[in-house]
Amino acid sequence: MQNKACAVICEYNPFHNGHKYQLEYVKKNLGLPQVCIMSGDFVQRGEIAFADKYARAKKAVENGAGVVLELPFPYCCMTAEKFAEKGVEIAEKIGMCSHLAFGSECADLESIKKTAELLLDENFVKELEKSRKENPNKSFASLRSEKIGEKLGKEYADILENPNDILAVEYVKAIIKTNSSLVPIAVKRTAAHGANEPVCGEFASSSYIRRSFYEKTDDVNKYIPYNIEDLGIDNIVSAEKNRRFWKNVHLALMRETPERLKDICELSGGLEYALVNAAKESKNIEETAEKLKSKTLTDAKIRRMMLFAFFGVTEEKARENVRYTGVLAMSESESAAELMRIARKEKQIVIAQRVSAVRKDKKAYEQYQFCENAGKLLKLC
Repeated sequence: MQNKACAVICEYNPFHNGHKYQLEYVKKNLGLPQVCIMSGDFVQRGEIAFADKYARAKKAVENGAGVVLELPFPYCCMTAEKFAEKGVEIAEKIGMCSHLAFGSECADLESIKKTAELLLDENFVKELEKSRKENPNKSFASLRSEKIGEKLGKEYADILENPNDILAVEYVKAIIKTNSSLVPIAVKRTAAHGANEPVCGEFASSSYIRRSFYEKTDDVNKYIPYNIEDLGIDNIVSAEKNRRFWKNVHLALMRETPERLKDICELSGGLEYALVNAAKESKNIEETAEKLKSKTLTDAKIRRMMLFAFFGVTEEKARENVRYTGVLAMSESESAAELMRIARKEKQIVIAQRVSAVRKDKKAYEQYQFCENAGKLLKLC
């Protein structure tokens, strides 16, 4: 297969020095341009993105990315498994990419592949499901690690304890499951760029950067390859904007009924009743989330439940194949222009630089409108 570009599925929430390191690693070691498939207005943990998607994409292009495409809502907010599947689906269908790079604490591709293969084994899946029924108070993540350890050894179970390794396994799973031609590349997250600590020299995690920015506890410009104000103050989602949005979510949930939420993604097994009751019995969204907390419901799962109920994301919509992606930013380089020329010939998905390109495909246009309307409603709130 001819080498084209290397896909990077990302959030850039915000783009920081660790992300720049990854793009430079790909360029140096593979000699390929990078196509970033980036979350838009919301991110995988069910939160609002730190800043406007176009502003974040622009910073990625200024720091090495060739083309930045959108992983649209609601797919950008799915579980790690679905997030990875949708990202890989776009990377495969745009026709631009031959490789897929991702950060990894262990960067042991063989171990990642072996773990992914076991998680796709039908007999293992049945064992895991049986164990979930027998241990209803245990989280799925802990049961999965426990079972992986029993089959392959503790070192494999440890892989599923690290956030980037978990996504790495999901990316490889998606590649295997869909028989994708993408070649996986694991980029080592070493101690030199903050693998185990939120801060290490000039590197810091996205969550640390966001928290430091809001709480003014550290100069975040040390950890990003630009000035944070270059994103545009109006483009950054302030703590107050975030509070307003979630207040609207809470008010909307208070007037919902379980019957109206029965087909909503992430709400099953009576969770629609739990969500509605918690909202009605609470003064705010934080109290609602607190009432829902349990060993089997993570904070991210609860936020996704709330988001999907608010925006009306059904199970049917969540299962749809991705039919479009939007161009959020693009460098002026010849390599980026060549990638777009390749995509025009080989793409199996609508790549929209303008709305008119999406309107020609009814299903793609429906997905485009759903994503754009969610973004508009976010800003109105």
